[in-house]
Amino acid sequence: NTNYTSALDRVDMAPFITSRPLRVDQISFAVVTAGSAAYGRAFVYKCKTDNWPANLLFEGDTNLDLNSVNFRGHTLASPITFETNRVYWVGWRFGAATTYAVLRGLNISSSPNLGLAASSSNNYLSVLRRTIPFATRLPTTWGFVESDMAASVAPSIRMRAV
Repeated sequence: NTNYTSALDRVDMAPFITSRPLRVDQISFAVVTAGSAAYGRAFVYKCKTDNWPANLLFEGDTNLDLNSVNFRGHTLASPITFETNRVYWVGWRFGAATTYAVLRGLNISSSPNLGLAASSSNNYLSVLRRTIPFATRLPTTWGFVESDMAASVAPSIRMRAV
């Protein structure tokens, strides 16, 4: 574990795979350092056959308050069932803040490897990152482009199985 921080309108997501069916009704994050006027939302994309994100399954309808240290999460109106051995992309987006909160994150070395930043690089790409205004809902269909890939700490996503 490490710390994950973000910036205004940043969208970060990482791949998630389960070895057995997993039905969840909550998606949450651990706030380790409170922000000031900080908020954000979680989301999930289902992949297409090439394993890049495609269809938006879930984006929180409410902003999560990140102004205190604790777990913050969404309770899903309809639980999501993650299928066995299928790639999903789970992520986090930050809205405006006076001071951004710090969330629990995953070290790059513990994240799935998406490749190297360049043939001569030692930096492994670990997340997809894009800037999208927070007031704008995420696209229903994600159009993957190679420039989305970044070498960065990914948010540590916590889910409650039902």
